[in-house]
Amino acid sequence: MHPGGSSRDFFLWWGTEQKKWFGKASFNDYTKAGIRVITVDAAGLGSSDIGPIDYLPSQAETVHYIDRIIEYYNTVDDVDATKFALQGFSMGADIALAYIAHGSYKPTVVISESGIVDKTLTPDGPLYACFDHGKDADHNIMSKEQIKTFAERYSPNQWLEKFKDVYILAGCGMDEDEANIKDLKNFEAKLNELGYKDFQFIYEKNHGHSPLDYVSRNGLSVLKKTLLKK
Repeated sequence: MHPGGSSRDFFLWWGTEQKKWFGKASFNDYTKAGIRVITVDAAGLGSSDIGPIDYLPSQAETVHYIDRIIEYYNTVDDVDATKFALQGFSMGADIALAYIAHGSYKPTVVISESGIVDKTLTPDGPLYACFDHGKDADHNIMSKEQIKTFAERYSPNQWLEKFKDVYILAGCGMDEDEANIKDLKNFEAKLNELGYKDFQFIYEKNHGHSPLDYVSRNGLSVLKKTLLKK
């Protein structure tokens, strides 16, 4: 999931043009491993037909998107939709984490790259601008009070028990300018305090707000070991 623009184009770009630099797996590599890849645009962005919509409600609506996708593939004979992974970058990373707390089904693994864990720490600013099919407007639909309430509901820190038995690969760059590395480390510490074991957090040096090199090189192997247990 990469909401800004088209998730499909984003995946293909990083999976083909960038493969020679980062070694990221392509659609074919996933298919050969037995994984069906579905790209999802967030509500109101990319190719989505819903909008305008605020940043946080967009996440909520996209959680419902994922529910409907899983329900559809539960009707497809050659697909085991009870075992699925969610992978997202930036806002897509936020949606992946939000799904664990608010989705109808439990993912086996989540890969979250350069997301904002606790949005209550940034109640104002451009992240809460109104989205209109990929373009930011200069206003919010929700009031600041509504934004704060929504941010609290969608903070993973409020739903830590939901993360038990879900493998998490998460991280961001040390030079991140949109996500908050201290916030991510705090989230990691909370999972440790609860005794959860199935997670790995990556903090890459000399790396800003972009997909993690580690995930590009190792994402598919992580899915094989967790989703496919190979």
